[in-house]
Amino acid sequence: MIRWVLRRGMVKGLLGGSRPWLIAWGVAAGIRVLQRLVRSGPEVVLTERLAPGEALLITHDTVTRSQERRLARQERRGR
Repeated sequence: MIRWVLRRGMVKGLLGGSRPWLIAWGVAAGIRVLQRLVRSGPEVVLTERLAPGEALLITHDTVTRSQERRLARQERRGR
């Protein structure tokens, strides 16, 4: 809901000149900033029980935006 108000407020308020939508955008942006400031710790993405003998491998690959663009271009070209 906040995302919708942010988008609508941006288009109709900032770009369209509607004062009520501009105010709605400001309130929604403030809520979003407060949510990010109050957020505590990392978000749990997956919770699953492992059976005896099972293992879990966790990896993290860091890819820069330029690397993402290069990989996307290569996929489009069919490499």
